[in-house]
Amino acid sequence: MDDIIKLQYEWNAREAVSARDAHELLAFRKPFRIVANIIAFLAMFAGIYRIIVFGWSLFPMAIFCGGFYWMFLRRYDIAWTFRRRFKKRPDNNKTVKWLISENELHSTVEGIGETTLNWASFSKAVHTPQGFLLYPNEQIYNWLPHHGFIDANDIARLSQIVKTKVVKYHNLVGK
Repeated sequence: MDDIIKLQYEWNAREAVSARDAHELLAFRKPFRIVANIIAFLAMFAGIYRIIVFGWSLFPMAIFCGGFYWMFLRRYDIAWTFRRRFKKRPDNNKTVKWLISENELHSTVEGIGETTLNWASFSKAVHTPQGFLLYPNEQIYNWLPHHGFIDANDIARLSQIVKTKVVKYHNLVGK
């Protein structure tokens, strides 16, 4: 059995948005998301109520629009902005290859460069339903998507390695 886990995928805007969405779920914790959504819903309700009872004015309409944006449009706006900015990056549409062992991770980005990292360089790791986020610090992460694994059994192997090598490990699969 080969000890090396192989991973390959194209780093494009869609992939980057998936990674950012997974990171955002961790950065903006669920209780805070729930409270923010309740506030946005109440803002929408209050705006509509003020318009119905007192007639149209700018302030209630602004409150309604702010709540509507938060509840329904914000996610698409952020993804659109992220995709638009991503097109200017030098790593856009490049093939990313990872070779992962018990001791280190070796990453190659087509036409850009390569790097080798020890497991000790990661302070946190998160296994999401879409892939793995490996954090050298709280805001920077490396994305290892499930669909990039050459062998599907390697996902479970990597999960076990990460669990033993990274101090903070969170498994969000199945939650």
